[in-house]
Amino acid sequence: MAITNTSVGAGTPTNLYTSSGENAVTTMIFCNTGVVDTYMTVWMVPSGSSLNNNMMILNSVYMPAGE
Repeated sequence: MAITNTSVGAGTPTNLYTSSGENAVTTMIFCNTGVVDTYMTVWMVPSGSSLNNNMMILNSVYMPAGE
């Protein structure tokens, strides 16, 4: 079991985790440590697939600054 964290920027899709096929993601925690309120959208995309709305798990979730 590994606990990892990744900082991401706004507006650019970022690969946060790639499974080896022998594991699973059980928890994801998101925060906005910046000084500007923002909205967050999250997708889970299988390797080799193209991003599409069928893979969206969070859509435009409001994230206040410092949250």
